[in-house]
Amino acid sequence: MGKKETFEALQQAVSESDLEAMRTFLADDFVLHEPPSLPFGGDFFGAEGYIELGRQIQSFFELEVVSLQQTEARADMLLLELVVRFKSRRTGEQLEMDLVDLYHFDLEGKISRVNGYYSDPDRIAAIALGRPCPPRASRNE
Repeated sequence: MGKKETFEALQQAVSESDLEAMRTFLADDFVLHEPPSLPFGGDFFGAEGYIELGRQIQSFFELEVVSLQQTEARADMLLLELVVRFKSRRTGEQLEMDLVDLYHFDLEGKISRVNGYYSDPDRIAAIALGRPCPPRASRNE
């Protein structure tokens, strides 16, 4: 199974909350890193951590993936470029944001690590917490 197929199979298992199936695609030492400035920032471990991150994000936002592009960047990496619409559950405010997720694979073809990068994490944190949104970051920064 290729990296794209592994990612898609993992997403299917996540949508079904099937931890056993998720474990077939995640390495034993799997870790997912989210920027610490986010209210759901930090490290999440294993299939349970993957699900917990989703629960935390869903507690703050309704999400819509506007676009998703997958690129096999290296032999051990799948790069996901996303545009996601975040709608605050607290205020109803909406924000579209560019995200990049780097899915790293081990020698067995399992996902070993995910690093999430947001184009403007301060704006995400602000609307998650119902605070005034800071000015939009320049795309040239």
